[in-house]
Amino acid sequence: MFGKMLELDYIELDKNLRRWSEMIECNAHGDMLEETARFFEYEKYEHIFHHVNEIHKIEGYLPVWLAYYRSETVNKMYDAITKDYDEAISKLVRSC
Repeated sequence: MFGKMLELDYIELDKNLRRWSEMIECNAHGDMLEETARFFEYEKYEHIFHHVNEIHKIEGYLPVWLAYYRSETVNKMYDAITKDYDEAISKLVRSC
């Protein structure tokens, strides 16, 4: 746990938290999630969110079944952040 905590760039995290909050205000939830996964180097989640965003763009809306899947995946990613970093970091990201 401490390895990733020590490697975390807290200045970049702060900048990203501000950016992610702005993205949420602009209703860019999908892009925010993709960037969050990229920041924490969760390649699997980054790919999932990328493809969810692609389907969202193609359909012109987020289908209910896909919104449910995205929500489950978001929770898994936040759980991974809690496990790999710290609950406080996870709460900061969730607060965006």
